[in-house]
Amino acid sequence: MCIRDSYMVTNKGTITPPPEEILDPSLRVKRGTKTDVLEITGKTSSFQSALSRDYIFHDTYLMIKDLEEQTAYVLFFVLIDLSGNYIDTVKYEFTTLDKYRPARFSLVLQNDVETSRLIKNFAFVTGLSENRFTVIDAPKKFNIPGATEPEVISVIQKTTTTYVFAIMQNKTTNEKRPIDFVQVISSSLIGLSRDIPQIVPGQSIIQTAYEVKTFPQEFTYKPIIFSVSEFTASFNVSLRRNGSVFGIILTKGAQRPTGRQMRYALNSTNFNMSKDLYISATYVIPYTEDESAVVSKILSFNNLMDSTEYDVFFIAENDAPINPDLMEESDIVQLSVTTPREKFAISANYLSSSRLQPMQLLMAIIFLVFALFGAGH
Repeated sequence: MCIRDSYMVTNKGTITPPPEEILDPSLRVKRGTKTDVLEITGKTSSFQSALSRDYIFHDTYLMIKDLEEQTAYVLFFVLIDLSGNYIDTVKYEFTTLDKYRPARFSLVLQNDVETSRLIKNFAFVTGLSENRFTVIDAPKKFNIPGATEPEVISVIQKTTTTYVFAIMQNKTTNEKRPIDFVQVISSSLIGLSRDIPQIVPGQSIIQTAYEVKTFPQEFTYKPIIFSVSEFTASFNVSLRRNGSVFGIILTKGAQRPTGRQMRYALNSTNFNMSKDLYISATYVIPYTEDESAVVSKILSFNNLMDSTEYDVFFIAENDAPINPDLMEESDIVQLSVTTPREKFAISANYLSSSRLQPMQLLMAIIFLVFALFGAGH
């Protein structure tokens, strides 16, 4: 008996598709059910099994690439035989592993060297692309122009300079930790010195290397309601560290997206939210020794409906250079607001006009009563 397997991998939250959309992904575009997130589709090789038992046992393996680290995904798949018979969509959820941390390392030099030249050599020995390396610090060597005294020249010649570099992780590829690539560079120091003689021999790069740890993000204080009008709601939001805030506003009772969906302005089923329902803001906190600086911003949602109950949610992330650390689901802050009813007014001049006919006056009164005691209020 011959069996084929069709599958789709996408972000968690996507509604389970019917089998025909897994078998023919183009239907999702035609039906308008294709989400605004990654959707990887494909088919496995067909396999055949003798009907020696009343069941078929076969293992097949999927290798899904280009997924992001520490992200929740869902795998949907459907089995179909040669006669076109297929099962209902099967769902399996999984989360990719936590991300690796960037690594920093130091390199001691006898004289100044172009950082681009160093990075080119680092890329060669590690097999990484040059854009994975970042220059953290590259100070010029101490020098005294025009010095002629032998003692001064001797001191200058013995003086070294230390450059600091970072290796960033690739958030969508399985590979070694960045700190492991530093070990490769350290082990290749003799070879590097042949091409770059300014490198001080005998140094141990790996002993100066470390993984960059970042503090999780925090709200300095819980976001608070600043003001609410018929069509606008504003909130005072502050962060303890550099990073970004993301906020959404939903009519009361609507299903809240996950924190990651909020970060990318997606609703709970992975479709883009209206711009009026989403806010993002970047915060840069001035440095102080006692970390006492507080930066707060007024964030506003506009074009709301009057006389409506809303739930508002805020989440934040730090400023890690690759794939910043988002707050946990339990850290999401929820607030509730109700916009007031829009006010209606009829000009006194209009009501007292000598040209106002009785029927016009009656209609004006009816309009006023409806505005004040309208249906449903």
